[in-house]
Amino acid sequence: MALTSMPVVADTQAHEAQAREIYSRSIGFRTAEGQKQVPAMVAYLKGVLTEAGVPAADIATLDSGEAQAMLVRVPGRERGRPILFSAHMDVVDARPEDWERSPFTLLEENGVFYGRGTTDNKAGVAALMSTILRLHGEKLVPARDLVFAFVGDEETGMLTTKLIADHPWVANAEFAINTDAGGGLLDDSTGKPLIYLVQGAEKTYASFALTVTNEGGHSSRPRADNAIYQLARAMLKVEAYHFPVMANDLTRAYLGRRGAGPGGARSAKRCRSSPPIRPMRPRRKAVEVAGFVGTTRTTCVMTMLDAGHAENALPQKAAATVNCRIFRCSRRGRA
Repeated sequence: MALTSMPVVADTQAHEAQAREIYSRSIGFRTAEGQKQVPAMVAYLKGVLTEAGVPAADIATLDSGEAQAMLVRVPGRERGRPILFSAHMDVVDARPEDWERSPFTLLEENGVFYGRGTTDNKAGVAALMSTILRLHGEKLVPARDLVFAFVGDEETGMLTTKLIADHPWVANAEFAINTDAGGGLLDDSTGKPLIYLVQGAEKTYASFALTVTNEGGHSSRPRADNAIYQLARAMLKVEAYHFPVMANDLTRAYLGRRGAGPGGARSAKRCRSSPPIRPMRPRRKAVEVAGFVGTTRTTCVMTMLDAGHAENALPQKAAATVNCRIFRCSRRGRA
C-alpha cells in the first residue's frame, strides 16, 4: 500500500507546486484599469496551457479595449449543454506606497497570503488553471464540454463578460460556477470550519457624485460658503444615515443557516420573523457588527474625494463619490 501511494503523493505535490507558481505569477501582474497588464497576464496563462499541450484550438482570447478575456474549452465525450466556470483576472488598483508589503508580490506569513487579488480573484484563476492542467495531464474526458472563462474587467465595465456570454462555446451553457462568490468561513480562534457559502444573488450598485461649487478666492480672505466645508457637512449626513434593515426569502434562508456564527442567531431570528419587505428598525450592534450589513440593508459610503486646486486659494469646486449597494425586493419579497 505504501509503495502505490508514493507516486500519488508526489504527483499531488507537483500539482500543488504548479498551482502555487501560477498563483504567485498572477499576483505579480498589476491587472488594474489603466495599467494595461491584463493582456500580459493572458499571454502568461496561455503560455502555461500551450506548454502543457492544451490545443490552441481550445483556447480563445477576446479583446475589449485595454482589457482581454480568455476562454479554455475541455471537450466532453457527448454532445450536450456545457458547464461554465469563471474567474476574473483584474483587480481594483493598489498604490504600493499605501501598503506595508508590496501589493503585487505574493507573500505568505504565518499561513496567510498577502497581495492584491489573493482572494478577489486570482486564487480562483489559479484554481481553474490547475483544474484544466490536471484534466489534460491525466487525460480525463468529462461527460460534456467544460468551458473555463477568465474575465478581464469584472471590477470595471464588465465588457469582456458580454463577449464571453456571446461566444459560441458559452452561449448554450446550462449553468455557471463562479469562483468569485461564496466560500468558506473558519472560526478565528480554532480554525474549525463553520459554513460553506453559495451565492444566490448580488445587490445592484450605483455611484453618485456630490459636487459643491462657488467663486472661490484667496485663502487670506475666507468666505462663509467654503466648498470643502459644505461638502464635508453633506458627507457627514451620508455617514449618519442608515438604511432600514430588509429581508427577503433568500436572506432569511441564509441567516437561518448562518445562525451558528457570532451574533448570527439573533439576526437570523429577526429576519425570519419579518414580513418580506417591511423595513426593520436599524440595530447596528445586532446586525452590522455581526458582519451582515451587506446582506440586510442598502449601503452608501463615500469612496473618493476631489477638492481644491492650490494651497493658498479657496476651492472653487469640491466633489465626492458615493458608492451604494442597493437591497431590492419585489412585492413578493424576492431579490
